[in-house]
Amino acid sequence: MGTFTFKEFVPPSVTAGFVFETGGCEVINIDFPPAIITVNGTIAADETQTCNVENTLTEVNTEG
Repeated sequence: MGTFTFKEFVPPSVTAGFVFETGGCEVINIDFPPAIITVNGTIAADETQTCNVENTLTEVNTEG
């Protein structure tokens, strides 16, 4: 019960993208590069939630 946070670390080669969320969560921060995507949500006692996060990459640096 309460709030939750999780982070996803994306490799420095990813320089841009979009993040979409559904369910009981919200993307609160995304920085490129390297990407650190921070997602927050809140859950009540005796509640079940599914938080879906979809990353769509738009730019990947393949040099060096």
